[in-house]
Amino acid sequence: MIDLYYVQPWTGVPSRYYLISQAARADARSKKTDTSSFSSTKLTNGLNKTISTTTITATTTTTTTKESTAETIDFFHWDSERLQEELWSPLRRQTGKKSPPSVGRSWIDLLPPFLFYYTVFDSIIYFLSFYTSEEVMSAPTLEYGFIVSVVGSYVYNNLRASVFMNAVMYCAMTGNRADPQEWTMLDAKLPLLAYSPTDFWINWHTLFRYIWVDLGFNPVKRFCIKHLGPERLGRRGSQWAREILPVYAVFFLSGAMHGYIVYALWRQNGWAQMAYFMIQATGVVVSKAIERSFIGRAIQRAYEGGSSTKQCVMKGVGALMMLVFHMATAPFFISAYEKQGMWLEVKGISLTLRIFGK
Repeated sequence: MIDLYYVQPWTGVPSRYYLISQAARADARSKKTDTSSFSSTKLTNGLNKTISTTTITATTTTTTTKESTAETIDFFHWDSERLQEELWSPLRRQTGKKSPPSVGRSWIDLLPPFLFYYTVFDSIIYFLSFYTSEEVMSAPTLEYGFIVSVVGSYVYNNLRASVFMNAVMYCAMTGNRADPQEWTMLDAKLPLLAYSPTDFWINWHTLFRYIWVDLGFNPVKRFCIKHLGPERLGRRGSQWAREILPVYAVFFLSGAMHGYIVYALWRQNGWAQMAYFMIQATGVVVSKAIERSFIGRAIQRAYEGGSSTKQCVMKGVGALMMLVFHMATAPFFISAYEKQGMWLEVKGISLTLRIFGK
């Protein structure tokens, strides 16, 4: 629901609503121009001047009204229909087109996967409730690694359950079906078996992606183009700046948000959160560099020319390397949650815990 329309002036990057308003104005002007041109031709051909003049007046008035409306729209003053659309915008990508009634899934289709992911999520809370924060932090290495994996599964199933829950609510409240072109996270399984940091974060959830792009990636890239060009850094240095610094800007904003959450909840500093996301940014930059190097090209050729068994093995090796990477960096992210025993604070929502007890 974050509009960013009023943030646009100081970032210098048009938000999606600003672009919509500009498109509406351009459309209104083009219609006005086309109608005036068409009517003038009618007049010069000696057709019914009275009818043509009336047409000009009516059409010009209509298009002027449309243009005036487009120019004076305040995108924070929404009617109930617009508000209903924006409520789902973090999870639903608006395509601007109305989906056919037969396309997509109904709430009845979405209910079973929601119940599955919620059941797994609920069971994880029940499992973690047997550990205190001190027990987790003092656990042996293998046990601690297993707990970290469980916490990762907790995050995954929580996200999946949330996506399906919101889709069920959307379908039930609006009577529409969930179009996969709009609800892109329904079919995205999230990158459990990603083979590189780049592959992982490209396929991670899209809840805040356009916000980070509007506030981080685009402004920094524009700054690099304007102030860090070839004349200052050289051709290669300028290219590296345009590709590397915007990536770090996105992860910096994400780290700042997660750090603020930790501070707001428990008044702990968020430097560990920031360190985690900066490490992830470095992983993305390095993996992109490797993919473009002769080593990456050789690996790609071997993968494309190999048998299906060889491709599966190579994917498995990549997924294993990513698992090691996540296990090494996850403690930065979950350290604050470990200290506070976050799972103990949310155990009250576990139905499994209420039924079976601890």
